[in-house]
Amino acid sequence: MRKALESLENSLKNTKGCTACGEHLAWVYYYQSRYGMRDDFSRFRDYTRKLLKQDGDNPTLLFLLGNVALAERDGGEAIAMLKRFLLQEGTKPEWQTQARNLLAQAQREFLKSWYGQADFYSKVHYNIAEALQNRIATITALQKQLAGPGGTTQAKIGATTRALQDLSPQGKEGFQWTPNIEMQLGAQALSSSKDTARPVQDPKLQKYVQDLVLKLVDKTPGPPYSYRIDVLDTDAVNAFAVPGSVMVNRGLIRFAQNEAELVVVLAHELGHNYAHHMARM
Repeated sequence: MRKALESLENSLKNTKGCTACGEHLAWVYYYQSRYGMRDDFSRFRDYTRKLLKQDGDNPTLLFLLGNVALAERDGGEAIAMLKRFLLQEGTKPEWQTQARNLLAQAQREFLKSWYGQADFYSKVHYNIAEALQNRIATITALQKQLAGPGGTTQAKIGATTRALQDLSPQGKEGFQWTPNIEMQLGAQALSSSKDTARPVQDPKLQKYVQDLVLKLVDKTPGPPYSYRIDVLDTDAVNAFAVPGSVMVNRGLIRFAQNEAELVVVLAHELGHNYAHHMARM
């Protein structure tokens, strides 16, 4: 087989005016790598990418590149190539089915490699334990200073203290976060927020934003929060997320020129939750 492939390679290279020869040569490089005649698929990848730049979206080459990228655990390229393949017309139905299955596999692999926080809840966080203890001590001291007038402020600080005491680590053994504890912290942050904007009275707009957020959550890995999503009636161009909640200002929706721009901001805010930023503060 080695000699046959080498002979075919030389023949294709020397054939002038053959529009299909480039694709056939890509197959040769593919099989040479697949059957161990080359150390890896680098020759195939480089040559095939060059052909795609010259000849446009060749379905066969896109399909092969998607397969190779997935085999080499390059989920990003596999997804890009397989999606481009599925956009081509006239491809074989069995190849379309296989490409969809490979695409789903590539997306799962890509998300696994992209999300580096999967072990967050199984780790013991010693620095966070110390930070929580210090925060409780600080708030307790503030309570003493604010004793007397100003009952509302004192009540808020008392509620914060009680919430943090519920989260306090046991002894000096460190602290393990759970989704429920993070959502408690998120709810406490919302209740202490100075933002007085109320949710909009627009069910269609509320559902539209909710569907966008839930679609992002459904298609990406992350903490298993139960999300509450609100559109706030304020012109401020902003959005923010805490564990369990996403708040989007009407001003941001008006400011975004299209849905893609809005989704980018929503994904950014969810990224804070995915990285457990509030827990790490």
